[in-house]
Amino acid sequence: LEGPRLNVSHCDQVKEEGLRLLANSDASEMILNMGNVEFIDSSGVGALVALRKAMGEDGIVTLINTHDFVDRVITLTNLSRVFQVRRAA
Repeated sequence: LEGPRLNVSHCDQVKEEGLRLLANSDASEMILNMGNVEFIDSSGVGALVALRKAMGEDGIVTLINTHDFVDRVITLTNLSRVFQVRRAA
């Protein structure tokens, strides 16, 4: 993901691009590099959840290079049970 904010202004674009990639692939895992994302709101979380649902029951969404704020949101919303998360070094 490119911008520092995954919020209402950017979530539709992220979701649409992710769904487009999934439609053209039979991948069982989606890896999202969150290294540039310093902020996420409920709309951004919703976009990530939509991508996870689109992966199907056995699909995996991995968030890599996550920053502290994003980690806190994922933990507080209990989505660490839904996504695999690999923190930034």
